[in-house]
Amino acid sequence: MSPEQTERQHQHRRQQQQQHHQQQQSPMSAAARTEQALALLRRLAQAPDLTLFRQEAERVEHSRQLYTGAADAAVVLLERAAAHGLRLLQPLLLLDLPKQALACIASLLGSWCECCFALKASQSHSEEHQQQQQQQQQQQQQQQQDIAACLQATGLLQAVTDTFQGLELRRASQQQQQQEQQQQQQQQVSEQECYVLVLAVALLHSSSNYDASQVAVW
Repeated sequence: MSPEQTERQHQHRRQQQQQHHQQQQSPMSAAARTEQALALLRRLAQAPDLTLFRQEAERVEHSRQLYTGAADAAVVLLERAAAHGLRLLQPLLLLDLPKQALACIASLLGSWCECCFALKASQSHSEEHQQQQQQQQQQQQQQQQDIAACLQATGLLQAVTDTFQGLELRRASQQQQQQEQQQQQQQQVSEQECYVLVLAVALLHSSSNYDASQVAVW
């Protein structure tokens, strides 16, 4: 490793330590941490190696509890980050990466999903306590519709739908190939049986003609 590379690594570590110290002194909101996660995905897409997967997956795992009970705006940002991350990481899943790297990718996406579930579960729990008052119910319904519209705009649903459609098309294509192979095999068997039957009839016919000619001679 050259001295320049060593110096860059030292600078990067010092920057990380400074950022960590600043984060401890001034805790970030859930929305700000989500935006940081979105920036992380852009870095992962351009990372020259896989060390960032291990480092950042641990950070996301450590901070995911901070999302619990966050504002509704954080849900939208979180879903948007997950949608963007899914699109960026899909090509990497098709590569022949080490198992550790794939585990880090899965942990990264899994952390976002768990954060989303935790936030939505918190909202559902809050709704159960507010069902006694009709006015609050109506406000919550309107708020849910607004959130649903915002989540729809993030593109996460479409990204997941496209992913599963691709998997479904691949599975259907494999099934179709298997069916075509089975049909070809059945057709070959039928043709062979037909050939055997024709040959048997020809042999019987030839044998009958031979017996008839022998009787005529006698």
